[in-house]
Amino acid sequence: LKEVPGGVEARVVYHRGNEDRNIKAMYLRAFYTAQTSIRVAVPYFADPDIVDALSAAAGRGVKVQLVLPAANNKGIAMRSSRSFYPQLLKAGVEIYEYQGRMAHQKVAVLDGVWSTFGSSNLDSRSLKNNHELNLAILDEKLAGYIGREMFDADLLKSERMLKFSPGLLDRLAGHLYPWL
Repeated sequence: LKEVPGGVEARVVYHRGNEDRNIKAMYLRAFYTAQTSIRVAVPYFADPDIVDALSAAAGRGVKVQLVLPAANNKGIAMRSSRSFYPQLLKAGVEIYEYQGRMAHQKVAVLDGVWSTFGSSNLDSRSLKNNHELNLAILDEKLAGYIGREMFDADLLKSERMLKFSPGLLDRLAGHLYPWL
């Protein structure tokens, strides 16, 4: 490939379902090495390793913002995501539920310079079973644009979760969802 003046550094990260864990490895490394901020928006969020990485980041002082849909087209996915809220909130993660239509973007911005978007969700099924493809870009301008145009705008249309006590169905969904 030829370098383009003014271009950005970008990588395609592909995950072949049930064969590798490339996208999960990308996210985990990014979350464990973030210095100042992590902003994530996904519709399906229920992977214990991802939850642990985000909790650890918040615990070391990284500002972590998670935007999930308030209304999910898959009830079990929404309940499963919510089963992790207590751990995330205790760690200091800011959780926002987007109001209105189901938010279906799959995007993250870290430290105002690194971003990724593509087909991958952050649930166990997507990170293990599905064929997925994300683009990872190292560019401050793009990260700033995504932060302003998507995250800042979506936070205004979201309800921040300050506390949450999962019910029995939430906890059950959290345990069953990876196998459904």
